Amino acid sequence: MGSLKTATSNATTGFNNEGTISVTGGTVTSGIAGMNVSYGTINNGTSAGSSASVTIDNGAGLYGTNGSKLVNNGKITVASGAGIAGIGTGRTKQEYGTDVKTSASLGGTKNSRNRKSRNNKCSRNRFNRNLC
Repeated sequence: MGSLKTATSNATTGFNNEGTISVTGGTVTSGIAGMNVSYGTINNGTSAGSSASVTIDNGAGLYGTNGSKLVNNGKITVASGAGIAGIGTGRTKQEYGTDVKTSASLGGTKNSRNRKSRNNKCSRNRFNRNLC
C-alpha cells in the first residue's frame, strides 16, 4: 500500500501502472486489492487508451482510502468484487490526509450519539441520520 504520514497532498505518494498486474489469492470473504493507496494517487494507465491492466480474482482492482485519487485509463478485470473501490475513512482513523481535515471540520472526534433536541426527540445530523 502506498501512503506517507507526512504527505501534504494526495499527489505525494501512489502508483502509476503502465504494465500488467495480476493478483490471485483473495476469497469471497477476504478480498484483496490489485493496487492500494491511502491518501495517494493510483493511475492505471497514465493516458487515455493505455494498455495498462489490473486483474484480480476476489476484491478490488484499485482501492483507495483517506482522500485518495483513483484514475483508470486502462483495463480492470475482477472475477468477484469491484473494479474500483474507495472509502473516505477506514476502520481506523489516520493522523494524515483527509481524516485529519474531516476530524477538524467536524469539531474534533467527539461522539455525536445520544444527543436529544430540546423537545426530547432525536435530532438529525447533516446526513439525515438520527442522533439518538
